[in-house]
Amino acid sequence: DGEGMRAVVAALDALATDPYPAQSFPWGQMQRLRVGKYRIMYIVEGDLVTIDRIDRVSGS
Repeated sequence: DGEGMRAVVAALDALATDPYPAQSFPWGQMQRLRVGKYRIMYIVEGDLVTIDRIDRVSGS
């Protein structure tokens, strides 16, 4: 899914400047961001954003 992955890469780039976009939600100690058919799970520690995983959303 090339188009979907391009959207994921763009979202990852945007997290560098805004780790808490309006579309993200807290998930335990992580943040969860839905990008099209994908879910990005990541941790924010100060200025560091660590991507935990990128999953395809079931049913999509």
